[in-house]
Amino acid sequence: MTIIKPLKTPKNRRLFVVDIENASRSSRLNLATADYLATKIVSILKIEVCDLVVVAGACGNALMVNHVASRLHGQARYRNGKDGADIALLDHLAQTVSQCSKSKETFISEVIIVSGDHIFSKAVEELRQKGIFTTVVAYRNTLSRSLAKACNRIIYLDLNEVNEKAA
Repeated sequence: MTIIKPLKTPKNRRLFVVDIENASRSSRLNLATADYLATKIVSILKIEVCDLVVVAGACGNALMVNHVASRLHGQARYRNGKDGADIALLDHLAQTVSQCSKSKETFISEVIIVSGDHIFSKAVEELRQKGIFTTVVAYRNTLSRSLAKACNRIIYLDLNEVNEKAA
């Protein structure tokens, strides 16, 4: 008889939150853009099986949000309205970090935000206060100053450049 042991969660578990419309710099996505973004995100960020991934966008982009989420082995979230995807991601981020902080096995050591929107600044500051390393992935010309200032590390999508900052 074979006994199957449950997989142990590694100590460096990461949570990725992806605003697909911000990453594409467009409110309307097509399959080619979605494929390109999924490939670029995987190649730059080296997403692993144990990582948690959530991709969000407007309801009108649901098919493309689902496509990218499936390519990244993640979950999809949709929300319309001003900052809809951002709010959906912030809700998911707060819930997940709260749940995962209850146990060493599920602890999240790093949060990676694929968006340059300033709405994430306060959440990033709170994560850093909890000792969680934060990375922002965005285009140089769309990254808000407050978000850049709040995070530990920046990866520029347009330059494939990493900007390590003092913690």
